[in-house]
Amino acid sequence: MRNNWLLYSISFLILLLLIKQTIDNKHLILTYLLLFLLFIQLVGISACFYKKKYKKIKRKSR
Repeated sequence: MRNNWLLYSISFLILLLLIKQTIDNKHLILTYLLLFLLFIQLVGISACFYKKKYKKIKRKSR
């Protein structure tokens, strides 16, 4: 699970840098595409977080 968080954080930073560059170069369509990918990644991060939290709660209830 730790590797997942590391990959998510690195790819999140790369996406932010790419979004900044595309905004500076005024490529709107590419910016929207990268923002969509960032949204998908944020959904994946939240799913990982809640899955980990649910496993912790389930273990404590046993």
